[in-house]
Amino acid sequence: MWKTTGRTGVGVLALATGLACAGEWQAEPWARANLDVNDNIRFTATNPEQSTGVVLEVGGKFRNDTEAVRTSLTPKLVFRRYDSSANVDSNDQYLTFSTRLLQERGEVGVTAEVVRNTTLTSELTDTGIVSGNQRHVSYRIAPSYSYALSERDSLQLGVGYDAVRYDGGSGSGLLDYDNSSANLGYRRRFSEILDGNASVGYSHYEAKDVDSQSDTVTVQLGVNRRLSERTAVGGSIGGYQTDSRFFGVDVSRSGGTASLNLQHHTELTTLSAALSRNVNPSGGGEVLQNTSLTLAANRRLTEKLSLGLSAVAQRNRSLGSGDQLDRDYYSLRPSFSWHLARQWYLTGQYSYSRQKYDASNSTAEANAVSVGVEYRPRQLSLY
Repeated sequence: MWKTTGRTGVGVLALATGLACAGEWQAEPWARANLDVNDNIRFTATNPEQSTGVVLEVGGKFRNDTEAVRTSLTPKLVFRRYDSSANVDSNDQYLTFSTRLLQERGEVGVTAEVVRNTTLTSELTDTGIVSGNQRHVSYRIAPSYSYALSERDSLQLGVGYDAVRYDGGSGSGLLDYDNSSANLGYRRRFSEILDGNASVGYSHYEAKDVDSQSDTVTVQLGVNRRLSERTAVGGSIGGYQTDSRFFGVDVSRSGGTASLNLQHHTELTTLSAALSRNVNPSGGGEVLQNTSLTLAANRRLTEKLSLGLSAVAQRNRSLGSGDQLDRDYYSLRPSFSWHLARQWYLTGQYSYSRQKYDASNSTAEANAVSVGVEYRPRQLSLY
């Protein structure tokens, strides 16, 4: 045990040294300007308000790959301005950092993320409480380590910590929370096209300033198979046990977890589909059982024109003592991209969103159209 820990410590030190002495970085910057029209900008079930606005986005991906270290940095800035009487303008910032140190029989990695946006975007697939448009700030760090036991067998260890904060306070219906997690996994490669895996995980959720916390244990078995050079499928099945204290009430829940995903690509088409059921933390003061189906497709029709489609169907169920967060959410987004000239693209998207809470008879629906231009310069080399 001490020997493994020592090697990991040396690996982390070598990783930091490698970053400090890193040479050439590759940069892929981009910028986008959109005109948006939304018939329910606050996504409310009553008194919807139509609004027109401008969204400016600037970002990029910076990579530095050496023989032993792989590092990436992905920043993004988003500025939203609308003519709505509601407070829906925002300046949002996103930053993701990821690095991996490749060893002879293992790999040490760290991923860190900072997000500063608003609940109008952060809560769509979480609690659905978006109408107040409160400031949302989240921090995440997730170290990981993998070790090859043999040519076919490997172990994976991962830990994570998330801190989420809201400016609106408990009066907004959202609560600050911390979530810590750990996962131990085993992978067996049976052949070049088939592998199996098993994992056990633990997470501790705690809402701030209220008597609400949860401990969840999950166990899963999975398999991945490459059907062809262009198609791969994978899935897992397992279960969870959650013990919660929700505002002074002790509650125990158990259920199944599952995932099924498909990836397919050709020279002109990419397609992905994923079905999953998991237990996730939320800003509602409790953990949620999330069941979701996501689809994404892209087709290049000509050298200049591409069409895209994404869809989400999601069901949330509270694992605490209440049902105020039980809801259904749907989203459908067809889009297009037209290559105007060199690094310039004309883009457009239509979006339909719908959500309904079990505790309410009303439904929130929104239609939005976005048209804009995007600038993607060639990859740059930085020294």
